[in-house]
Amino acid sequence: MLRIATIAGITALLMSTAYAGNRLPEAMLGDWCYIEGESNETSSVSFRITPEKECHGGDNLMTIAEDGWEGEYSCKFEKIEQVKPNMVLIQTYCDDETRGPVTIELINNKLIITSLSEG
Repeated sequence: MLRIATIAGITALLMSTAYAGNRLPEAMLGDWCYIEGESNETSSVSFRITPEKECHGGDNLMTIAEDGWEGEYSCKFEKIEQVKPNMVLIQTYCDDETRGPVTIELINNKLIITSLSEG
């Protein structure tokens, strides 16, 4: 009986460890505001919204949660892989029925989302 409990405990620990690697870093979660002058066709750059730094313009606001983001359009995360300490590779499925890989990276307190899709 002790052996079964030990195996069950080890299995639960391994499953929780594997799942933890498939989450966004806490620093990426929350409310962000799109910076128009720093973005291009494949990448969007955003700053974190704080009481001191508000977001002006409704379409510029984006909220990132553990399972996707909501904003001008919404995307759900199908797969998350951490590729660097401040960068994740995500397979997304968006409400406009597009699907594909993006990276999300934190650099100097800015969030950079880059589409890796070809077109």
